[in-house]
Amino acid sequence: MRGALFALITAFFGMSLLFSCKGKPHDPAHVTAIDSMLIQVDSLERLVNAIEVPVYLQMDSTFRTQKDRLENVMKDTLDRAKAMAVGNYFRAMTKSLGRVKGLYEESLDELALARKQLLNLKHDIGGGLLPEGPEATYVQQEQLYLSNLARKVSILMNSAGTAKRNWDDHHAVVDSLLAAPAPNP
Repeated sequence: MRGALFALITAFFGMSLLFSCKGKPHDPAHVTAIDSMLIQVDSLERLVNAIEVPVYLQMDSTFRTQKDRLENVMKDTLDRAKAMAVGNYFRAMTKSLGRVKGLYEESLDELALARKQLLNLKHDIGGGLLPEGPEATYVQQEQLYLSNLARKVSILMNSAGTAKRNWDDHHAVVDSLLAAPAPNP
């Protein structure tokens, strides 16, 4: 009995010592800043998830079947309106749609990573596990990272809008040009 009591007392003091070593939260403004950044991550994720991926995959699939023929059509002399439609469509499908394909998954992955890093930092700050100087530096680094990520999401959203707009505006003209028989020389 005496050994069990000694073990229990030792465990109690050990736990007390462990919890007393835990620091106090430093600057509550840092926790507030992290909460604000987490809200921004949520907002950015909603924007990215609003992109209708199957629509863009269908656009990409169709464009890949048209690309070679479109390059040939652009070499021919077209009237100005058709040339502008084909050129705008081709550029949007090549550049903007390409960015959507490249940035969509990358943005979601980086947002998930940002969320994880912010939650870990919030835990460490809330538990007083960081010295004050590095604590402020880490918060600033996360703000900078999230700012760059927000720019990337903005580029993704603009590219998605450009691709969709050009698809809607020019796809019918492109289809009719590609469906027309080639002129006889």
